[in-house]
Amino acid sequence: MTYIKKKSFFSIIALIITFFFSAINSYSLKEQNSPTRPTKIKAFHSNIKTFLGSTAISIILLSSLNSGVFGQISNIKKSKISSEEIASIVSEDITVRQALVTADFTREIYAENCRFQDEIDTYEIEQYIQGTKALFDPSNSHVDLLGSVQADDQQVNFRFSEVLAFNIPFRPTVSLTGSVSFSRNLDTGLIEYSRERWDQGVFGVLKTINFNK
Repeated sequence: MTYIKKKSFFSIIALIITFFFSAINSYSLKEQNSPTRPTKIKAFHSNIKTFLGSTAISIILLSSLNSGVFGQISNIKKSKISSEEIASIVSEDITVRQALVTADFTREIYAENCRFQDEIDTYEIEQYIQGTKALFDPSNSHVDLLGSVQADDQQVNFRFSEVLAFNIPFRPTVSLTGSVSFSRNLDTGLIEYSRERWDQGVFGVLKTINFNK
């Protein structure tokens, strides 16, 4: 399979900006008949320029990140560990290390050719780490497990709920629930494929967007 090289944060930022401009258009129409319209529109346009300028700078900085910056390749893998042990490790990755928003997962249980697929795209392991760390603000994001992590020799599955805060101006947030399924290599027991699904779908999640000042 040919991996798609683009990063998810570009796609998501583009969608967020689309929603932002929809809000701008709605606001402008409401202000057309306001007696204080000139002052409000001038200030509003100034805020738009600030937002777009800051967003452009953020995108340029994010796109310049080198994929080797985040995460170190572990030479020692936890091969052929039991279902109970891998479930425990994954549970701690999600609840303690908040791996879905920090990418601070236990790399020793993942194959180095592991692919990560979400509702936006598919990534190699370094792309996933880079994109996740660049895209989300972990101090304002949070992930909770819904139930326990289930594992056997072939798969690891869990459900989650999360609030995602994006690393762009105004720190927009969205909330969602979903599931993750890991496929394990039958010989090594390492995770070689991750599939994340959102219950609400991409546009359903974007409907929950909240812009913070």
